[in-house]
Amino acid sequence: VGFRRLELNARYRQRSDIVIGGEATFWDSTNSIFIYWQSSLKRWAMCGKRSLEGARQGLCPGCACQLDTVHFSQPSRWVEYADGSWLPVPVDVTAHFKPEDEAEEEEDET
Repeated sequence: VGFRRLELNARYRQRSDIVIGGEATFWDSTNSIFIYWQSSLKRWAMCGKRSLEGARQGLCPGCACQLDTVHFSQPSRWVEYADGSWLPVPVDVTAHFKPEDEAEEEEDET
């Protein structure tokens, strides 16, 4: 289960300082891959950092995207661009949310 591109199967952390399509983005631990909201298509997508400016400008770059209009932490269908076409991919997502007061404490420490 998971993406064919193994680097997409990672832990992602919310970055409220980088907002695209009116939503915070989510980045892998190396800050090289991010998940963002494609507001014009009403879906979440993943792409590499090199596509950040295009995504900010309203373009819809992506190497994987969600087909359903729910938050990516919810069960949904995903496709990945591989071998010249979009292929369905079985993805399991586990979301870990910090309680509000823990998140505020973490922000105060920076």
